[in-house]
Amino acid sequence: MSPNSVLSPGPVRITNADKILKSYLCKIEPVFRNLNQLREKGWENPNGDIYFDTLRKRADNADEEGQKRFYKMNKDIGKDLAKAEAFTSLLQVNPDARISGITLPPEMGGHPMHLPYGSEDPRVQVVFMDITMMAAEFGTPVPEIPSQHPEAANFITPVPYQGADFDIVLCDGQVLRTHRRAEYRQDREALRLTISQLIFGMKRIKTGGTLIILLHKVDSWHSVELLHCFEEFSKIQLFKPAKIHAQRSPFYLIAKDIQPRHPKAIEAIQKWQKDWWNATFGGAECTGQDKEEDEWRVSSVLGSFGPKLIALGRPIWNVQLSALRKAFYTK
Repeated sequence: MSPNSVLSPGPVRITNADKILKSYLCKIEPVFRNLNQLREKGWENPNGDIYFDTLRKRADNADEEGQKRFYKMNKDIGKDLAKAEAFTSLLQVNPDARISGITLPPEMGGHPMHLPYGSEDPRVQVVFMDITMMAAEFGTPVPEIPSQHPEAANFITPVPYQGADFDIVLCDGQVLRTHRRAEYRQDREALRLTISQLIFGMKRIKTGGTLIILLHKVDSWHSVELLHCFEEFSKIQLFKPAKIHAQRSPFYLIAKDIQPRHPKAIEAIQKWQKDWWNATFGGAECTGQDKEEDEWRVSSVLGSFGPKLIALGRPIWNVQLSALRKAFYTK
């Protein structure tokens, strides 16, 4: 079974930073070491590929009833997040609450909306768009978009929810296999989507607010960088929906009491804007390039943040370890 089957939403480039991190965790943390051994055992079993391929096809080709089941599944995750003290079910507890969202249009491969919105429920606003294409919002005005970029004319200038501020920001967008996009976007789309949500959300969150973001693999350098970053201007905890994602890598970062005007928060947004530009316009063909990993920085972060990382990650790894011990493809 390929590592991409269980651990990630799409193709993954294993960087030297990931290898350094994995070596560090295997040496220090027994739970992660045991989990890593089970993962490798599962990767060697082709039956795992068949199993997860079946799940992917079921998700990608869901009929009306299947879509409703996935909608209920996500509602259940929301309830679990509430139990983790991330937030409560807003419209049930506070009927005066307002929800504003962005989602990929169905005609571009996005999921149909099952939550009432607009005229059906004025408390809920939804804008249908590809959030990764808001160049000006991410620090690149239209005149600075490289003219040779194949989608130069498709970047979005009008930005929704300007001037709004929110108590809770939920960044749970995932790269969809059903999203029709150019081939050159495939390898870096997950990074672009994560960064886009973070920049957009951090620009609109209230001081003291809560940001929740769906990530993959606590033990990836990309995740560790974000955990370390948010630790500097918020109070962080992690949560994994054991009923839904036990065998897989997804988990939620819950950042509370965010201070969006803290110098480290401002620095983070500026860095993410540079990362978005590099992933979107970098390289000789101006279609994006992979981010260069600073191996010295990996060692530096682990030196200061390593013990906290292990304390945060251990409960998440335990959930996946317990589930994989029961999985047929790790026997």
